[in-house]
Amino acid sequence: KLKKNGFRTRIVLEKAFLEKFPDQKDFLEKLYAQKKLNPIFHLRPIVELANLYPREVMLKVFELSHQYNTFSCHFIRGLLEKEAPTEAAPEPRAGTLWSFPAIQVNADLSAYQKLMEVKS
Repeated sequence: KLKKNGFRTRIVLEKAFLEKFPDQKDFLEKLYAQKKLNPIFHLRPIVELANLYPREVMLKVFELSHQYNTFSCHFIRGLLEKEAPTEAAPEPRAGTLWSFPAIQVNADLSAYQKLMEVKS
């Protein structure tokens, strides 16, 4: 029931989520209500993040999610980055949605801009 890089179905994702957080059925219901068109898009990365962060941190984030009434994976990830101390933040595993390092580029990109203008 696994795709190359994750869970395939809503049922499998929901089961994985509830095995870790049996007391968070309300969170799932609200995520499904808010993200009716594609709840899997949001649930899959939340399950992946739950494999990376401690349970206590995830529960705190779920509580904040309820307070703000926002249940997207982007909001959850942002809260985790804010709530978890940098040194305690886990290293992303290869193949997860968040496996690319965040870097800031300070290079002069004007040469690329000129290339784009020539092609237009």
